[in-house]
Amino acid sequence: MCINSINLYIFLYYNIFYSITYMRKKILITGANGFIASQVVKLLSKDKYKIYGLNRRKITNAGVKYFNIDLSNHSKINNLISTIKPDYLIHTAWYNKHNEYWNSTKNIHSLNDSINIYDSFCKNKGKKILILGTCDEYAAAKKKCHEFKSEIKPANIYSSSKNLLHMYVQSSYLHNKVKYNWLRIFYPVGQGENKNRLLPSLIRGIKVNGKAEIKQGNYVKDLIHVEDCARAVIECLKSDYNGPINIGSGKGINISSIGKLIINKLGYGKLIIKNNKKSINDKKYDGIILSAAGLSRIGEESLITEIMDHKIFLPAACQGAVGIQAEVNNNVAHYFKTINHSHTQIECNAERSVLKSINANCNSPVSIYAKIFDKQIKIKCDLFNHFGGCLFRDSIEGPVEEYNELTNELSSKIIKQVGQYQINQLNVLEDDFNYTP
Repeated sequence: MCINSINLYIFLYYNIFYSITYMRKKILITGANGFIASQVVKLLSKDKYKIYGLNRRKITNAGVKYFNIDLSNHSKINNLISTIKPDYLIHTAWYNKHNEYWNSTKNIHSLNDSINIYDSFCKNKGKKILILGTCDEYAAAKKKCHEFKSEIKPANIYSSSKNLLHMYVQSSYLHNKVKYNWLRIFYPVGQGENKNRLLPSLIRGIKVNGKAEIKQGNYVKDLIHVEDCARAVIECLKSDYNGPINIGSGKGINISSIGKLIINKLGYGKLIIKNNKKSINDKKYDGIILSAAGLSRIGEESLITEIMDHKIFLPAACQGAVGIQAEVNNNVAHYFKTINHSHTQIECNAERSVLKSINANCNSPVSIYAKIFDKQIKIKCDLFNHFGGCLFRDSIEGPVEEYNELTNELSSKIIKQVGQYQINQLNVLEDDFNYTP
């Protein structure tokens, strides 16, 4: 029996088309056994993708090829990516030890590892990368967060590190043109959730002790089921959209209401709301100077009666600046060139140089403020005694490139006017007065 040539052509065309369309869609997923990533893998396994998973421990999943490689092993990671040449990368891996990750310096290692895997993916001509950010990158707000309108104001090392990675990816896109989605995830819940997170701990408390204890009952969270979160990630993967995007339910619920819902669902239990937050009003102050940003983060904006301009009151050296510290033997400096702000670096260098030159420390009642404008730098300094009396107030200005000479000149004026011995005496505060911080 002879096969019709047209049918044969169609048959061959179909097979070629199938292989081109699907077999080349290779996806690499980091942290593939994680809370969100495992659900993404589960859903993607039903589609026509070839999936590769990266995790620290060995797991099995039909249709998924896993590699047990630590992201800190950059050479192995780079070799793997150059071998696989994935079309897509879903990066979820990050240091996430419960209750520690918020302010752990291990976030910096995760940042370094993430930059490496991103650079390697771009180098091997990947098509699109999805990276999990966090809703904690946003400043505290009482309304819905918008990707391009809401204020970005990370309040801890975790969210600051995530935001730095986003800045790096955003800046790099200008020259590598690799599409990306920065996914700011709100509060995922569901099967596989860490037992110490909010919902599992509330449920466990009611079942074991008959009560659920919560703090900050008015704190609002946007809850999204982890399966819905995974579906949103996949929709982003398939879309042509490029840039940041929020993933959440779009509806907020306070923690007290969450506790009540759990109790109603279980049919028993008691909700106890604890407020351990110490208020500034607990102590009587005639006056106090604090960080406005810090008060905002703890919900005490109402206490702010005046925000002092630097023309009235100079800040301490390097206030508001964010720095990244890396190990000497870990060559990562070149990674941060695209996000480094050169003017801020020079201003901070100038301010710290003055402190060093006059041998001042964190206890010293000295304020320094440097500002670059029109290729000039102006450095102001105030030095007080312990009773608020001004011992020195002056400024110096000149070309930016001469800031080292300017700081030396200003430091010499301070020492000449105040005296090094008296400056050294001012460096010790706690031993002179009975202050209660």
